[in-house]
Amino acid sequence: MRKISFCIISTLALLGIIATSCSKSFKIEGNIQNLGNQNVLMVWGTADGVKEVRTVANNNRFEFQGESPDPALVVIYDSQSKMIAHFVMENGDHTQLRGDLNDVYGIEIKGSDVNERWYKFIKDHRAEYDEFNHATLDASIEKYAAENPSDLLSTLLLIVDYSQLNNQQKMKGLLAKIDKDAKPAWLMKAYERLVERRPKSAERINSILLLEDNGEFGSLSTNTAKATLLYLWVNSSSHNNEMSSITKWAEEFPDKHQLQICDIYIDPDTVSWRSYTQRDGSTWRHFWAPEGPLNNQIKGLAVTSTPLYVVTDSLGNVTYNGSDIIDAEKHLRTLLK
Repeated sequence: MRKISFCIISTLALLGIIATSCSKSFKIEGNIQNLGNQNVLMVWGTADGVKEVRTVANNNRFEFQGESPDPALVVIYDSQSKMIAHFVMENGDHTQLRGDLNDVYGIEIKGSDVNERWYKFIKDHRAEYDEFNHATLDASIEKYAAENPSDLLSTLLLIVDYSQLNNQQKMKGLLAKIDKDAKPAWLMKAYERLVERRPKSAERINSILLLEDNGEFGSLSTNTAKATLLYLWVNSSSHNNEMSSITKWAEEFPDKHQLQICDIYIDPDTVSWRSYTQRDGSTWRHFWAPEGPLNNQIKGLAVTSTPLYVVTDSLGNVTYNGSDIIDAEKHLRTLLK
């Protein structure tokens, strides 16, 4: 799975959440093509802590039973720690899933109403889920939440699948529009803990050493300009629009001692990178981090999705780190007054 924000699920699985139920267990049965015979892990959180159960899939089939006094997000992984599926489960639930390990966003399930509708949403938007750049998926989630404020699924999509948890102001506004009954206390508590566990961006950036499009390693120093904009991106349908906005800023502030712009490509596909940089007409420096967010030079930026805009002042202090290009522009203009 290429996308990063689904890593959120493994964190949320560690959270215990609150409710009541009569039955003593829940059950999950799976038939996943290309799973074969291998170890499969189920993880979920309870009020008592994290629980794990392992089983062996035989001929693509597996079965789990678990119990939790509270509703919990249950996550199933294969032997390579790749997520197969995730559900909200509570005692008494019985969920069946079938699909293909090579197309986890196309998995079909039979279970509780909210889980079935969750997977229908995922299947309907599978191309958006598979994109590293989550702008389109985020827009679809915002649209669903706006049109369905009384639906628990709206809250689940926002706190699990939405990529902008680090934009607290935006998240607060989106969740404020959800009806109280659709954001129960146990789920909001899980959200608060999830935010606390998210990677934190460095407060200051002095320099970054990465490969440039000239084939040599180059150093990016934030103290050479009044304001610096780092634009982290991958090949996506929204890239041209993002570049258009950044180009306007570069034209408005041509003095590189005023505004320094650098983009960092974080996809291993070097062909696309060189193709874009050779024809985009930009005047700023282009860097490449083929390891993506795991690159030691950009780990401190806490990249969870793209696009990511990082704004710093002349001392390297990070004044903005997020995916909202309008907010990034506001911070830039404040520094350039």
